[in-house]
Amino acid sequence: MTTLQLLLKARALIADPAHWCQGSAAQTGDGFKCDFDAPYAARWCALGAIAKVCREQRKDWSPLAQALTQSIGMGGTTLISMNDSRTHQDVLALFDGAIEREKQR
Repeated sequence: MTTLQLLLKARALIADPAHWCQGSAAQTGDGFKCDFDAPYAARWCALGAIAKVCREQRKDWSPLAQALTQSIGMGGTTLISMNDSRTHQDVLALFDGAIEREKQR
């Protein structure tokens, strides 16, 4: 899978607000923290989503993290802090920016 395909898959994983979380890489359906690749994980943060899809495809997740970090556009802000301090729509917009840049490559 290409970086674009992986970004699209990770975005789809958290597109529904019920499948997105803050404060941990992943959570159960009841909101308990868990590993991003746990079989009972039901919600993911931006980083947890890219880690999950990359693990499934046996790909390095760092190119996706870099693509998303470039979309942040705020000096010193990390992907984790952006995910945890902004809205679900902001996180999806972050993915959309990275996806558009990958399409233009």
